[in-house]
Amino acid sequence: MGEGNLRMLTEMGFQREMAHAALVQCGDNLERALDVLARQGRPSSSSSAAAAAVAGRDLNQNMQYDDAINLAIALSKTQAAKAEKNEEEAVQRNNAATVAMNKEQNADQMKSRLKPKKLARMAAKAHRSKDEVSKEKTLKRLAKVLASKPVALDTLVTVLEKIQRNPADAKFRRLRWKNKRFEREIRYTPGAVDFLRAVGFVDTGDSMLMSHTDVALLWSAKETLENQRKGETYMNALREIEFGKVLQSLMSSAGTASKIERERRQKCAENVPLEPDVGAGQQTRIICVIGGTRLERRFPSDADLGHVLNFLGSQSSVLLTKIQSGEWALMNTTTFPEERIEMDERTRGSTLYALGMWPSAELTIRQKG
Repeated sequence: MGEGNLRMLTEMGFQREMAHAALVQCGDNLERALDVLARQGRPSSSSSAAAAAVAGRDLNQNMQYDDAINLAIALSKTQAAKAEKNEEEAVQRNNAATVAMNKEQNADQMKSRLKPKKLARMAAKAHRSKDEVSKEKTLKRLAKVLASKPVALDTLVTVLEKIQRNPADAKFRRLRWKNKRFEREIRYTPGAVDFLRAVGFVDTGDSMLMSHTDVALLWSAKETLENQRKGETYMNALREIEFGKVLQSLMSSAGTASKIERERRQKCAENVPLEPDVGAGQQTRIICVIGGTRLERRFPSDADLGHVLNFLGSQSSVLLTKIQSGEWALMNTTTFPEERIEMDERTRGSTLYALGMWPSAELTIRQKG
């Protein structure tokens, strides 16, 4: 017989001996023992006063029949609440197990949708050595450097793609410097040759050679470069290249300009002071960078910014219009960091000497922003 049930009955006010006897009679069943004790304490309508007194003495003097019933009801409610709580916890455990099972099934389904090559890359990444992790960090660092050089970065992506598609073809793993475009875009771009070395290329003097193919490293390198294509640095540099093409187109249109455009250029040229001879008097040398074109001209030191603007207009009226409207910016790239030249009336009328553009200055046309 459990001591707990006996203690609970005595705490309810039943005598220990009666409680013990009831529990023995009921096989240690608390509810049935409580019912027996409660019926023992119930007054009989046919009993005499003496019998009632004897029955009353069998119960604790402080415990009445109604109190026993109330305690029994309270006990029943408590046990019912415990049973309900246990049921809820069981339901929660089942739900948690179901959710975990569903997650596992969803993960398996996602894996089944992945392409085999991507699964192979994921598996390779999960088992990288310290040396492989170090190489990946190097690739990421170099890719950030290359982000400001979109042409070089795109060229490297093309090189890696060709090797991936033709891993057994040695010709795609030899990059010859005699290819002038490749030499210009890769050999002389900071970070590009180092990136090739990081993926397994070796400089043989006249070319870069990859003796064997590390598939996982190639995928990692290509992915690193492609991630930089989504960044702001790459996008800004790409816009700068496209803007340079627009400027170059303007500068190369002198022979095909319309009559109206030629008249506009001529009017601007008439408002440019004569160019001083080399070494004659006080003068300043202004270099104008327009896309890929660099124009150099000497101006008297007392010439103002408006004269330089008219010089640009004599090359293309579009340059003057865009700069004056603020759509394009004229930057003083003589200093570091470069400074934008404001196009207000006071600045346009200021001398080159007063603007600090003496004895020379470099001015570059850029997109606004």
